Amino acid sequence: MSNEIRAAREARGWTSDQLNHELCRAAAELKIRIARPTSLRILISRWENGASSPDERYQRLLGRAFGLPLQALGFVDEGQAKAGVALPSAVQVRGTDVSGAMLDYFRQQHGQHARMDNVAGPGFVLGTVATQVEQLRRLAQQSPAEIVQVTARFAELAGWLCQDSGDHAGALRYTDESIDLAESAGDVALAAYNTMRKSNVLTSMREDQRAAVTARRAATMAEREAPDLLPVCLRQVAVSEAHLRREGPGREALDRALSLVDGGAGGHPYSAYCTTTYLEMEGALCSLVLGNPGAAVDACQRALDGWPVGLNRDQALCLTRLAAAHLEQHDLDEACRAALRAVELVAQAPSARTLHMLRVIGRRVMPLKDAKAVRELREALATVA
Repeated sequence: MSNEIRAAREARGWTSDQLNHELCRAAAELKIRIARPTSLRILISRWENGASSPDERYQRLLGRAFGLPLQALGFVDEGQAKAGVALPSAVQVRGTDVSGAMLDYFRQQHGQHARMDNVAGPGFVLGTVATQVEQLRRLAQQSPAEIVQVTARFAELAGWLCQDSGDHAGALRYTDESIDLAESAGDVALAAYNTMRKSNVLTSMREDQRAAVTARRAATMAEREAPDLLPVCLRQVAVSEAHLRREGPGREALDRALSLVDGGAGGHPYSAYCTTTYLEMEGALCSLVLGNPGAAVDACQRALDGWPVGLNRDQALCLTRLAAAHLEQHDLDEACRAALRAVELVAQAPSARTLHMLRVIGRRVMPLKDAKAVRELREALATVA
């Protein structure tokens, strides 16, 4: 339960003080008396450290503040507890036969979770996915390859959701597990994809050398066993090389990925998101890392001009990269304009990566706080970051 509260808070990019504020606001809305903010700050710390558990009153307020059901925060609904209904994570499924209908159910759930993440960010699905990973682990002990493969996909998704919530250690644990499961299931394409995802987590952790080695391994696996996954693996090669300041190899990898996608390659179900617009956005990141803001602006503009409808989370991230690139070019008005658009989207689909970028931008424009564009941006940032 402590992990769920912290994960929900971090998924929204809230500090403990912001959660304190949201709880006070929820209490006012529901007309519930609670501790003063100073005492509430201590309670939040104890809940997140596992030293104590919220009572029914605070459980209700936490659910209201986060906009999540009690089960997603690790709480047992009082009515269910009296009726003897267990949480999903406690359901014993070890002896259940794995039917085709059950496999279809989990596959459909996986797709729905991925779509919800794109629209609303990781906070709305992380708790549910983590619970389903526990259920699937028990089912996978029976060893049919199909359920092991599904478990691998859920573990990879859980890793991604942790990463986008800012929990890199959790992301690496889930992603390592997903690689092992994919190999156990004999799904070489999924093993290659999950290896690429591990490289991306390592990049987030700034373990740049390991990330580059792992990215190259994934690209080699994809080229040999799953060519449709090669573009997304090459994209990660480009990102990892940029972080090592190796512009030539990174540019070569990204150009090859773009050429493959433009030529009709790619399109694997595991990497359906790896479109030309996505690659342009990732190319912008490489340019920013390498200190080339002009190229980053151009790449972001090309990406945003053709951005697919419904992918709010990544669109917000792209806009923050555009804003950062404009700042590097000392174009304050354009930077604030892009950041304001990102704020509107991140309110719909919170992402730790996007919120981090917005905070960085907010700090960088602080010396110019008297400018009208900066004042408007700071007011907007106060609502989300």
